Amino acid sequence: MKLLEVITRVIKRIPLYKKQFFHLLKKEGTKKTFRRAYKKGRRFLVSKGNISKLREIQYVEWMDNVEYKYFNKEAMAKDFSELKNKPKFSIIFPVWNKSEKVLQKALNSITDQFYNNWELCISDGSTKNKEKTREYLKRFQNKYSNKVKLGYVDIEEINIIENSNNAIDMATGEYIIFMDCDDELSRNCLLELAKSINENPEVHFIYSDFDKIDVDGRRFDPSFWPDWSPHTLTSQMYTTHVTCYRKDIVNKLGNLVEGTEGAQDWDLVLRYVTEYEGNWKVVHIPKILYHWRSSIDSTALPHSGSKDWAYENQRKVLKRYLERRGMEGEVIKGPFEGSWRVRFDIVGNPKVSIVIPTKDKVEYLKRAIDSIREHTEYDNYEIVVVNNRSKEEKTKEYFKGVEGDERITILDYDKPFHFGKLYNWASKEVDGEYMLLLNNDVKVLNDGWLESMLEWVQLPEVGSVGAKLYYKNGKIQHAGVIVGAGGAAAH
Repeated sequence: MKLLEVITRVIKRIPLYKKQFFHLLKKEGTKKTFRRAYKKGRRFLVSKGNISKLREIQYVEWMDNVEYKYFNKEAMAKDFSELKNKPKFSIIFPVWNKSEKVLQKALNSITDQFYNNWELCISDGSTKNKEKTREYLKRFQNKYSNKVKLGYVDIEEINIIENSNNAIDMATGEYIIFMDCDDELSRNCLLELAKSINENPEVHFIYSDFDKIDVDGRRFDPSFWPDWSPHTLTSQMYTTHVTCYRKDIVNKLGNLVEGTEGAQDWDLVLRYVTEYEGNWKVVHIPKILYHWRSSIDSTALPHSGSKDWAYENQRKVLKRYLERRGMEGEVIKGPFEGSWRVRFDIVGNPKVSIVIPTKDKVEYLKRAIDSIREHTEYDNYEIVVVNNRSKEEKTKEYFKGVEGDERITILDYDKPFHFGKLYNWASKEVDGEYMLLLNNDVKVLNDGWLESMLEWVQLPEVGSVGAKLYYKNGKIQHAGVIVGAGGAAAH
């Protein structure tokens, strides 16, 4: 890329950083602010404006500045010595047609663990180079005879379920961990799991963050996941790696289920949820404890097309989950491979009151109402405009023009504007089972928008639902509200 193109990209991004720059200048002073600006500018120039490359650079910096602290030997030794309970982990390791080089990297990541109370349960179902693979695995078992159990399954094509269940049957630990035979564990993985169990002895399920690793050992594309969110789990299997299960519960649930290949771990978690709903202790460890190998035959490589059958099984698993919970709905594909959207059926025909506060700016109000009419397929709704001391004649004329519209009601709120007080007052004036709060400058963009919100808010565990909002230029204004951020809430 030519220097002029890089400079042009930097200039285009200046407005995005101007507000942040002056905020930092006020908060942290000149020296720190310009140091940050220098680092950010340097990263951008090194990446030549390529966002993907920029993210890689940022991740390397994160590993150097943050992650290295986790691997301090003295700190890990101290953590290990303070463990009152040192649970045994059974690592479930199904092998299928991998080279000795790849297997060695995966196995070395296990033997290099700082925490030592583990056993490795290997089940080999390879069809290519079977004898060579089994000879290598046997040598490895002999080297770690007190740690490694080795079994075989004779299958003509890949069957991760049979292979994994064979390994589960060997397990004697209190907890089991599933590991693909071409992936790697971080050195502190088992220690962090043991610490979590000591801190949460009643835990049913533990999961961590992960990243991807290529054939050359380059780490990239980290996934930093939220804490436990059962609804996020219906859109994608975000608790993929590393995951730690209580062995007694896995056995009680019948281990992995045939016919869920490529979604077997997702199915297991969803069956966990159904079995222990209301008495479900989950822990998320916000650290990268697992490195998912990205190769041409792995689902870690996006858009590889190598496991289309896995995505179809994911759909089946989600449908079965809905059936077990007695819920009706449709499972449709999401925006990327491996993502899904559950469209719950709306129960009954509840009325929705769409409440719009306004003070003049009638052009905004008209656009909002017109967009509601254009894109709302759900029939049982009303539009309640709360007029807060409008003065302009064109506003009053618009109000008169909609007087005969059965869908629209105009209410006068003759008090100083206060967002909370206005909506609280309006809530007593409307008769909808649900109330939707809408600013007058919002324009509805998509058909089915109201149904999309209603299908979620009707769930007994959901109190409110938000939507993604865009600016005029197509950039995201916000994508929801986080309770607790900044001491209260933020978006």
